[in-house]
Amino acid sequence: MNQQQTQQAIHTLSTAGLLGLIEGQAEVWLLALDDLRHDDVQAAVRKVVATRTSRERWVTPGDIREAVAVVHHERTERAKPEIARRVPQSVIEVGGDITWKSLAESAMRQGATLAEATRFATDRVLGGDR
Repeated sequence: MNQQQTQQAIHTLSTAGLLGLIEGQAEVWLLALDDLRHDDVQAAVRKVVATRTSRERWVTPGDIREAVAVVHHERTERAKPEIARRVPQSVIEVGGDITWKSLAESAMRQGATLAEATRFATDRVLGGDR
């Protein structure tokens, strides 16, 4: 995330009535969220805006981090059938298919895309030799 993307997330939350704007807020939010992908934060903000109840007033960066974890989990669950179909033959030949699937799913839960996760798992199982 960068400063402009952080301000966009804050603006969305503020417009939804879930965040009161204060000076210097974007810098603090950026410190808390700078290691996350913008697309994941946007998805988390949409989820929070759609599901936040009137009992839960203000949103914090921690709430967004929790929502990003949910986004990652949901994306991983949806991708499991595709992950199973993508196991490379070279991984199956060395008996690493179960480890490969586990590594790919773990990478996705950490925020990797499907392509990044499959690359990561293949590199780990085959030691970078494809």
